[in-house]
Amino acid sequence: MKGSICFCWSGFPQYAARCVGAFVRDFGGRVVVVATRPRVPVEGMEALCGCDVRWIDAGEEGSVENLVGFMPDAVLATGWHIAPFNRFCAEVRKAGGRAICLCDNNRTGTFKDFLKGLRFRLMLNRKFDAFMVPGRSGRRLLEGYGVSPDRISEGMYSADESLFHDGLPLEEREKRIMYVGQFSDRKNVARMCEAFRSIEKREGWELHMYGCGSVEIESGDGVVVHPFVQPEALAEEYRKARIFCLASLEEHWGLVVHEAALSGCALCLSDRVGAAEDLLDETNGRAFDPYDAGDIALRLHEIMQWDGSVLRQAHGRSLELASGIGLGKFVRGVKGVI
Repeated sequence: MKGSICFCWSGFPQYAARCVGAFVRDFGGRVVVVATRPRVPVEGMEALCGCDVRWIDAGEEGSVENLVGFMPDAVLATGWHIAPFNRFCAEVRKAGGRAICLCDNNRTGTFKDFLKGLRFRLMLNRKFDAFMVPGRSGRRLLEGYGVSPDRISEGMYSADESLFHDGLPLEEREKRIMYVGQFSDRKNVARMCEAFRSIEKREGWELHMYGCGSVEIESGDGVVVHPFVQPEALAEEYRKARIFCLASLEEHWGLVVHEAALSGCALCLSDRVGAAEDLLDETNGRAFDPYDAGDIALRLHEIMQWDGSVLRQAHGRSLELASGIGLGKFVRGVKGVI
């Protein structure tokens, strides 16, 4: 396949650079990335992409052709709120190319869903030729908004399976629960720590928190706080953990869940996490109500008590489900929509 492709990515993260790099190696045409910078700096982004990266701010006023030096045949864009990305999509379509929306939204179970659906139908659907979503939850959302299934491709998100991979059997790992992400109210980290500390018989278990943010989390009483670390170091930490926990009040998909599943971890996830539809079942973990600290504690404690064959089955199931998602799926998804 030949042609010229522009990815427009808001807060361009390292996993996206690895996905784009896989596409560049397979594509054979010209590829460029236009991106706003991530909140947390990550090293070596341009090298991982294997193509030019043009960093902009949200006030960029130039045309896409002037910015990258050519008019792309297709543009794939995240961030409905990024004005220049919206403008670039319109410019490419006017020139006869295709504009694809990279959309990671999922249902929240609130009145906001109705408002978002109304806005989508009135303002967004006709601006794009196709949509790419992470997985099942995103597909269900867009089909519910009236998008034809043949305009939707899956695979928008993927961890790099060469970096995040299996480690020791779960029963040989430390009694460690792991969280990775922002320390924020949306991520529900305070309630998660409260729930873990409320478990009376922890029998040596620890909750390791990796990240930073506005919510202050203190180490102690079984909770161990770590600063942000680069993905290469983080991959080693996943392989030490038995359980990965994500208690978000809202989580469009959750790439960290894929990282944890690729690492063989059992999963304990909020029922608001989009990735649960692709990566969680009764064999490899449990879901909980993120607003109920008692339910979080109950489900965590249930998995903490697993041993022997139960852990082996959870380990194998996480790896099996995670293997259905990967850089190859991202490449196929992009080729499908362009």
